[in-house]
Amino acid sequence: MNNGFYKITARFDILRNNVATQWTLEAVGDDAPTVTMSADGAIKMSLSGGFRHNAAVDYLNDEIKPYLIINGHEYPVGVYMIGTLETQCDEHCAYIDQIEAYDRALKLKQKKTETRLHIDAGTKYLDAIGNLLQDAGIKMVIADEASDTIATDREDWEIGTEYLAIINALLSEINFSSIWFDLDGIARLERYAAPTSANIDHEYREGCFSIIRNNYTRKVDVFNAPNVFVVTVANPDYEDAMTATGVNDSPLSALSTVSRGRRILATPIKLDNIASQEALQQYANNLAIKSMLATEQTVFYTMLNPVHGVGDVVALYNGELQGIYEETGWMMQLKAGGKMKHTAKKVVLI
Repeated sequence: MNNGFYKITARFDILRNNVATQWTLEAVGDDAPTVTMSADGAIKMSLSGGFRHNAAVDYLNDEIKPYLIINGHEYPVGVYMIGTLETQCDEHCAYIDQIEAYDRALKLKQKKTETRLHIDAGTKYLDAIGNLLQDAGIKMVIADEASDTIATDREDWEIGTEYLAIINALLSEINFSSIWFDLDGIARLERYAAPTSANIDHEYREGCFSIIRNNYTRKVDVFNAPNVFVVTVANPDYEDAMTATGVNDSPLSALSTVSRGRRILATPIKLDNIASQEALQQYANNLAIKSMLATEQTVFYTMLNPVHGVGDVVALYNGELQGIYEETGWMMQLKAGGKMKHTAKKVVLI
């Protein structure tokens, strides 16, 4: 089928032990399968939809790798493990599976500590995280460089703690974003970088060849929004307690101490550990930077664009939608004529 100038189809491959098999799933039903991204979620990407039952598939262990095919070009849109499966029998006695599947972070959520986890002081954070990923069966990883080391011997986590929670806690201590998996199913460990005009991932412009649609919504929420952030680390293994304060004092931000003429303190955050005083200050500074993204939330729609990841930076030039935005979520309908819904927060630091 054609969608304007575009011919769009979808395919759902089955992976076994990370290798493509000869089997695929056939989407059925009135509603096309959808892929959803939520940047704030522990598991950030999911796939849902109805599929004809395939007896060759190991639904407990195989993975689904959907592709969106646009004018003959194939675009992977994630790798997913089946989380829930509901099988129905239709009027023709055919079995239909309603599937909710999640990216490979599900492995890290399902894997839990069976003994008290110990990490030696001096261990590099990324080495400790890499060991946990390997233990959970995650072998493909792309990571930013970081030399930070664990300051004290660690036995913070009780038996039964999810690896996902431990990894994200360790990442936060070196000011990395939480772990996410890209459209090829590769784990990504990335240092947080504030969105600016220097790191734009996508641009949408109005015009006769534009794929952005005219309908959108904007929401502004500034009630009691904080502009001062205090973070402390009180740990008996440290010689002294550490404190850091981040302040949104940018005149470009409607929420800043300068614009509002007053300091509004967020609920103080208490951390158990941090890599260093410098890392703690950057943690507080990042909170202040992120607070500048909260003044305007926008929902807009485009044609399907299967190259969006997690937390991408988007530049919009469409009517009143002008500026740089950090994408907090998106959803794609994997079918011809499908649309892509984006949710983003406007960036005030240019």
